[in-house]
Amino acid sequence: MDGLAQIARSAAALAASQPDQPLYPPSAELTPSVVPAGISVKDPPGTWDEPTWRSLQFGFSNAHRYAFQFDSDQRGRRARYKAVAHGDLDGDGQLSNFSIQGEVSAGRAPITFPVEMHREIE
Repeated sequence: MDGLAQIARSAAALAASQPDQPLYPPSAELTPSVVPAGISVKDPPGTWDEPTWRSLQFGFSNAHRYAFQFDSDQRGRRARYKAVAHGDLDGDGQLSNFSIQGEVSAGRAPITFPVEMHREIE
């Protein structure tokens, strides 16, 4: 939840800094590419160096239990994003999913929608 909140704050700040041209960073694939299964993992150096994660000022230097994805779409003067955190806290291969979405239109303040959860305690 904290990771998604951080992504949402950074995405909103980036969109607000460009009120005439709504824009979120480009999409970023699942990072790390494998969801940690029942353990905390420390990512190898460079895992969070993808430009989108850097522009969102997001990543981990300590061990963590989730993998994150950022999907972005811009159409005309409107932009949207969805950030997802996938976890497998008990290592059974069934994932919990937490997501947050936001949107912005030219000349308007960015909107962030509430977090959605699926299989919260997996």
